Amino acid sequence: MPPPTPGDAYFEYDRPEVVALVPESASRILDIGCAAGALGAALKARGPCTVWGIELEPDIAARAGDRLDTVLVGDAIEVGATLETESFDAVIMADALEHIADTDAALGMVRRVMKPDAKLVLSLPNVRHWSVLQMLLSGDWRYADAGIMDRTHLRFFTLRSAARTLKEAGFTVEHAAGTNVTAPPPEGFIEGIETAMRSVSMDSAGLAREAGLFQFLFVCSKTDA
Repeated sequence: MPPPTPGDAYFEYDRPEVVALVPESASRILDIGCAAGALGAALKARGPCTVWGIELEPDIAARAGDRLDTVLVGDAIEVGATLETESFDAVIMADALEHIADTDAALGMVRRVMKPDAKLVLSLPNVRHWSVLQMLLSGDWRYADAGIMDRTHLRFFTLRSAARTLKEAGFTVEHAAGTNVTAPPPEGFIEGIETAMRSVSMDSAGLAREAGLFQFLFVCSKTDA
C-alpha cells in the first residue's frame, strides 16, 4: 500500500512488494484498480507478459493506456462481467477491494476470470493498525485523503476477517504477510491495550505484531483448482 500521500502521486506507485508476489510465469495478468498503470508497467519491464487493467477514473485510465496492453474503464464488477471466463494467469487487487461495496460479487468475478491454476495477489489496509486503535480509543473516527482511513474506503479488514472473506469466496490463502510504512506506536501503547484486554479475558495474541502492520499481502489460489 502506498504511504498516506495525497495528490497525483497516489496513482503512480509501482508497488514493488506486490510485483514480487506475482508469479514470473504469469503471461496474462489482470490488474483491477490499475490506477495510472505503474504496477503493470513494472511487471512488463520484469519480463514478457500481457497486462490488462480496469480503472474507474477515465482520466487516470487514459494514462494507464499508455503503459498497459488494454485498459477498461468503469466499475470493476460491471467491467469484469464482460471478460472471458478463465482467461488470466494472475489477477491483482492492490488496495482495490476496500473500495468496492459488494465484496462477494467482486471476488466472485475474480474467481471466474482466473484460470484453474491462476493466482490472486491482493493487498488490503489493516484497520487493526495502532493509529486506528489510538483514534478509536480517543473517541474519534476521522477519514483522510489516503492511507488506511482513505475517505473512499467502503470496507475495512483485519487479518482474520480478510482471511475469512477470501475463504468464504472460494480461495485458499497460500501466502500472507504484512508491511509497514509508518512510525511505531507510542511507547507503552500496545502493552497497555494488551493489559486491558487480558483484564477482561480477551485474547491479545497477535495484537503487538498486527498493530504494527500498515497493510496485508495475500497470494491465493482457487480452492477447487
